[in-house]
Amino acid sequence: MRSASRATTETARQRPCLLPPHLLERIARNGSAEQRARALATLATDAALRSARLSRQAIHASQDRVPAPAPSGPRRTICDAGSQERLPGRVRRNEGAPATGDAAVDEAYDGLGATYELYRRAYKRDSLDERGLPLLGTVHLRPGV
Repeated sequence: MRSASRATTETARQRPCLLPPHLLERIARNGSAEQRARALATLATDAALRSARLSRQAIHASQDRVPAPAPSGPRRTICDAGSQERLPGRVRRNEGAPATGDAAVDEAYDGLGATYELYRRAYKRDSLDERGLPLLGTVHLRPGV
């Protein structure tokens, strides 16, 4: 029979969440061996994703000088990573497509729609960048990421 604290810890590991890098660094310094390994793996993934994002921003920096297009509405794409780290994964749902029946895909699609609506209503912006930035989401990442 498992102890209550072990069962609680195992359940908590399975819940996806976002932790800022400073908390991951603290876990890497002070956690158990397994926690340290997971925190370091997540920090490595985070660093790779941030680097890729910066590279894309540098490539597209010249687009900042182009006037913003007319509002276009949300352009959502949800991908499935298939329990891998490779992003973005296989496209599962595009803008205007019907629900897939996969709760994670459909929740991500609805969440990006809510994000778009927040920016449209609260800030009078067309997406996050005021240029109709496509909203891309990925679900089913490798466990522990």
